[in-house]
Amino acid sequence: MKGDTVRNEDDLAQRLLEPLRGEPDGPPRIDVDRAMREGRRRRRTRHWSTALAVTAVTAVTAGGGTVMVAAAKNDAEPRPTASAPPSAGVTPAAPAVKVNCAVARLPTDGIKKALVTSGDPSGHYLAGRVYPPSGNRRVGVVLWKDGRIVDRPDMPGSDPSLDDINSSGIAVGTSFDGDRRYAYVYRDGAFSRLTRGQASVRGINDAGVMVGSIGPDDTAVPVRWPSPGAPPERLQLPRGVEAGSASDVDEDGTVLGSIPQKKAQGTGYLWLADGTNKAIPLPTVDGRKADAFWPDSMAAGKVIGRAVFEDKSSTSFTTVLYDIAADEFDQLTQLDGPKIAANGSILAVKWLDVDKRIPVLMAGGRTTNLPTKGKRDFVASSISRDGRVLAGYSVGSEQSGPISNDPWVWNCT
Repeated sequence: MKGDTVRNEDDLAQRLLEPLRGEPDGPPRIDVDRAMREGRRRRRTRHWSTALAVTAVTAVTAGGGTVMVAAAKNDAEPRPTASAPPSAGVTPAAPAVKVNCAVARLPTDGIKKALVTSGDPSGHYLAGRVYPPSGNRRVGVVLWKDGRIVDRPDMPGSDPSLDDINSSGIAVGTSFDGDRRYAYVYRDGAFSRLTRGQASVRGINDAGVMVGSIGPDDTAVPVRWPSPGAPPERLQLPRGVEAGSASDVDEDGTVLGSIPQKKAQGTGYLWLADGTNKAIPLPTVDGRKADAFWPDSMAAGKVIGRAVFEDKSSTSFTTVLYDIAADEFDQLTQLDGPKIAANGSILAVKWLDVDKRIPVLMAGGRTTNLPTKGKRDFVASSISRDGRVLAGYSVGSEQSGPISNDPWVWNCT
């Protein structure tokens, strides 16, 4: 996106809508923030999965609970409300272990505005975006290794984003050429397009398997690329379903995504490593079955996301953890944008009040508030497989000033 004013508005929209996020074409991983950017680019995208996101603003109960958003009626501004905390909120059981984390701002070559978009499982690599002052180098991508900039490659297209990176430093992401979006892989210091037509790539594992979707937004279908340079393979959709998305891939090859459904917004879907596929079952919270499940992230056979409950005037969410092998859910303390590690640790943000969200690490049977250096609002971006290296960015604003972003990394022991 060109222009600081437009990008500032986009970042504010992202901050307000982050709880609805997910990926991408569906549930939360349907990238609500990108949908907002595309809208501002005068795209009239008709994602079945983002319908709710562009018509609601969220509010969360301080200290946890179910999130509720009021649906927009006519052209009136939505009125957010919050429900009472769920009665069964729990965290993963484990002996309580104290975690100590140190925070540092990632270097940005003197650029004041930047953010982290993804990180690799080993904790060595991080990817992000930088926003040089107007008139200088355009918005671009950046890669860090062990806290130092290793490359600021010139990604083709506009509004570029690196949405995932593996332990070899191979990154994947999407950018635009006019109104069309294209998928790229970055390796050996260069970018290459994954397919000639429109596409989006969202995830890559350490084996180099990549996942995303191909086709225009409103008719996109989920695909996997077995390796960089290989043609995309369409993932099987259930009978009667013609669109969907893939947003993450586990180390065993299991693919996470979402598909549309008739009665509610999109819901979570899995393409398993054994070649079978299935919808993620709808969780039950306090005796009520959810209308949808919006996945946020996956690691080591577990998916963390949100149970979605729809009423005539509002939609509410409860954070849950799904164990694929056991086919069971655990209800968690309410979190925003949770990222799960292979060891079961969880990086997320929690609300302290209506305009302050802080990053937290759930590990060792306890929740640790991460140091923030005075910043008030955060977005969680990545967590290493051992739960020791965490990354995200802060969002700040003043009534008379622009939105600011700072990229952060936490190293924990």
